[in-house]
Amino acid sequence: MAERITIKQAAERSGLSRGMLSRLLKAGRIHGEKVKMELADMEVWLVDAESLAAYPASRQKPGTKPGTRRKPRDTGMGDNDQSSPV
Repeated sequence: MAERITIKQAAERSGLSRGMLSRLLKAGRIHGEKVKMELADMEVWLVDAESLAAYPASRQKPGTKPGTRRKPRDTGMGDNDQSSPV
């Protein structure tokens, strides 16, 4: 049987948030199962550790596209502003 870990453990191993892991589980991008915890009367996800390890490590991070950077914004208050008297 494959190793199953909690979402908290999966988040610590992968660096992904618990919310992101839940979305990936629901979408079927990583494998796991929802189990009922009788004492707490709630359901929790158990993540298949192999599936988590196989999830692409090279996934694109949120934010700007690779190879692009924003140019600094000109505030008009720089040292090169020659429009104001010194």
